Amino acid sequence: MTPGIRVYRYGIHRGEENLVIGNRKAGMVNFSGCHLSCGFCYTPETSVLNQGLNMTEDELYGVLEDLRSAGAGNWNFISPSHLWRWLEPVLHRLRIAAQSQLGTSQGELPLILKISGFETEKLVRRMAAFASVFVPDFKVWDEEAARNSHLPARYGEVALRAIEIMMETHPPIWSDQGELLRGVLVRHLVMPGYLADSLKVIENLGEIRFQGVLNIMTYFHDVKRARLVRAHANDIWMLIEKASEMGDVTLLIDGKLPGSERGFSKEAAYVTT
Repeated sequence: MTPGIRVYRYGIHRGEENLVIGNRKAGMVNFSGCHLSCGFCYTPETSVLNQGLNMTEDELYGVLEDLRSAGAGNWNFISPSHLWRWLEPVLHRLRIAAQSQLGTSQGELPLILKISGFETEKLVRRMAAFASVFVPDFKVWDEEAARNSHLPARYGEVALRAIEIMMETHPPIWSDQGELLRGVLVRHLVMPGYLADSLKVIENLGEIRFQGVLNIMTYFHDVKRARLVRAHANDIWMLIEKASEMGDVTLLIDGKLPGSERGFSKEAAYVTT
């Protein structure tokens, strides 16, 4: 019997890195559970509290078709890694259905995979068969930073290798309108006190000649202390300058181009509320 696929929420979602194809009207499916136990998270409701409802493969198939009917521009999977063996057959069924209706796979919606970065080479290659855009985290580099964040000690090494594999099959492809049609978008969350490690994250992306999009995320919710924590503006500028050395990389700050409307400005300050 197939275990339930636990889904926290699903629906049409707007925002988050609008340059990714379909993200202005994303068909979001936020899966519950996680294969990591980070000391920080954007969605503790899923990773820690495991909230949501169980679904069968047939029920998830219906959800994805409903999102398509509602006008979704993509299917946007959040934290699918630990459930991939059960998601793969659903995606295969959707592909067959699209081919039978149109004679090609063009009826499929783009699939955006938001993943932890701590994925095996085998899993990444399996995901690559369906993904349009990979959105992996690259949380930390050093073993000490990993341990302090309750991550596996080898997190940085594994994440970097996973991104290398993604680049093999997903070099960046852009539309004439500036949308990322295919490629890799790396997310890095800046934590207070870890500037040196954040710089190493970017340095190592440069070492593998990363091509794609880098989104530097500057705030998170400290659930235990019930506060919003933001990185210091000077730290963000140091990371921007480091990232500018990489070359063929599109840089985002909290999902927006630096200097754009509502984008990052140097007047921003480190804030806790």
